[in-house]
Amino acid sequence: MLAAVGVSATDSVRLDDGTVVCHGHEEPAADGDRYVVGHQHPAVTISGGQRRPCFLYGPGQYDSADVLVVPAFTRLAAGTPVGTLGDGTAVSPLLAPPAGYRPIVVSNGETLGFPALGDLDGLLVGARGYET
Repeated sequence: MLAAVGVSATDSVRLDDGTVVCHGHEEPAADGDRYVVGHQHPAVTISGGQRRPCFLYGPGQYDSADVLVVPAFTRLAAGTPVGTLGDGTAVSPLLAPPAGYRPIVVSNGETLGFPALGDLDGLLVGARGYET
């Protein structure tokens, strides 16, 4: 189908600056200085049950490289609550273990950074424990 419109698909792309952009469902074939991935589409559930999409930033978390996990780009995908990532259901190999990742929420134009998930254990809705 993509070939019909002159487009090809690839599992990962390594940019000139060393950033690897990939889906995140499996380990990328390309080595990078940093990784930008989707697949997990993290979200933070705050008091009152409101779920907010968030980024997860993991400095040095995959092969000693930084990882940025992006939220879903559509409101139709609710996202994976970051409080549940410690229960072993993190399906991206780039997120294992998730304890060192920091949630970042953008709300009303303001960037809100949080401590690492391992430091928030027990404070997040749905948290089940993180192992480092």
